[in-house]
Amino acid sequence: LADDRVSVGAQVRWQDLTQVNFWGIGPASLATDRSEYRLKSVNTVGYAIARPREWLHLHGRVGWLASPELLQPAGSFSRGNPSTIEVFPDDPVYRFDEQPDYLHGDAAVVVEMRDEPGYPTRGGVYRVAMSRYADQDLDAFTFNRYGAGAGHFVPFGGRVNFVFPGRGG
Repeated sequence: LADDRVSVGAQVRWQDLTQVNFWGIGPASLATDRSEYRLKSVNTVGYAIARPREWLHLHGRVGWLASPELLQPAGSFSRGNPSTIEVFPDDPVYRFDEQPDYLHGDAAVVVEMRDEPGYPTRGGVYRVAMSRYADQDLDAFTFNRYGAGAGHFVPFGGRVNFVFPGRGG
């Protein structure tokens, strides 16, 4: 839209992650507490991207994550780890039979300075973002998430460029 300066769209994503690893919450988590759970979810999202300048992209999304299911691990490639639901029965997430619905949204500012987006030899991409997930049922699991990332390409060599990609986040 707008002479290719605005994009809008929607997506519906169904996931069935059969063996998600979990060690507990926080830096005191132990490798010996490794466990697994299954996560099934449907997430419906609408998004828009505005490009007011060639190098500046503004991203926004809003979505609905409908009652994700936390289940016993499953799948063909069982690693033999115990169920998270059994290892961490006192974790607040597992105290509820049903997980809440989430209304979520996020916004990001991206500065795109690569010389060739598909095959860059110099420049970089820099991003800052924030997200909010609002628990619509239990008023127990609302949270915000903030992030920043950067990737920079440094050329090495004469006529044949070798590129060293660096990334931070």
